[in-house]
Amino acid sequence: DLDIPFFGYEYDGRDDRLSLISGTPNITWSNGSKNNKTYLKASLGGCGYRDTTHVVSEDVTLSLLLNQVGVGNGEDGSQTQIFEPSTYNNEYFKNAFNIVTFDDALEQNIEDPKDYSDFVHSYLYFQDKAGRWIEFISNEMVPPVECGKPVIYLYPESETDVSVWVSPLGGFSFTEPEFNGGWNVTAFPDGNIINKGDGLTYPYLFWEGRGAQYEQPTQNWVVEQDKVETFLRDTLFNMNLNTQEANDFVEFWLPRMQDAPFYRIGFHGTQVMDIIAPLELSVTPDHVFRVLMDYESLETKEPENPPIHLPKANRDGFEVIEWGGVLR
Repeated sequence: DLDIPFFGYEYDGRDDRLSLISGTPNITWSNGSKNNKTYLKASLGGCGYRDTTHVVSEDVTLSLLLNQVGVGNGEDGSQTQIFEPSTYNNEYFKNAFNIVTFDDALEQNIEDPKDYSDFVHSYLYFQDKAGRWIEFISNEMVPPVECGKPVIYLYPESETDVSVWVSPLGGFSFTEPEFNGGWNVTAFPDGNIINKGDGLTYPYLFWEGRGAQYEQPTQNWVVEQDKVETFLRDTLFNMNLNTQEANDFVEFWLPRMQDAPFYRIGFHGTQVMDIIAPLELSVTPDHVFRVLMDYESLETKEPENPPIHLPKANRDGFEVIEWGGVLR
């Protein structure tokens, strides 16, 4: 990581990584005004933040035709030149401003999806003492990927009142039922859940949002498109998910994996999910199994590196099962 003297870290007493990568830099712009916007110094991707400090190559910065737009004023008295691209109409930013896609705009009755002209000082750059280029991203820039439909199944051994909390550090974009600071529910052995907030019965607890620091799986398969469904079902069953859980998973993800001839597919397990989005229950379960799929479309078949062993859910006692994926 890099301790940046002018970054203005937003420490708030929480011991989490978001407070290490988010801040309001002490920048004086070239027109004499002061910066009041919050930036991330991490790279965005997956369900959260891929790096703690985002270093970009000199080739990238040369392609951006950077102009100096201000000075970063460090607490130690140092001054750092701050740069911004001369234009955002650049291949490097082709997906950066997908705040609202065209399809989303139609669904939300938004006539004009935003583009780079709707933002000011969206991306900033400076060189550290080692000569590396560091990139800041404005918090206004919402990445076009997130944790897609993680769903939480509860299987107590008897009817149980339980509160459930999940805490993606980047916040929620949607929950069902409504989260309201936590889900207060009655869970049944068959998996049915009665939400006390609205009295309705749900098959699972559903959330979407952005988590903590994230790295893509290092072990993965490369699967032909026409074999994706069989692969997903076989892999989920090998993880000891039941038929309904596998059906729910395939129903959500298979339609999103139709357009490329090959897909690179990998999975993170409980340990990584606990970092991305910590999960707590008021009643301690006997077992918690969490799995997150990350996939990437490929035009040609590439080498794969599948894991030797898959994690397996333990279907004994009060079991909590959660699956999700990276929504691209």
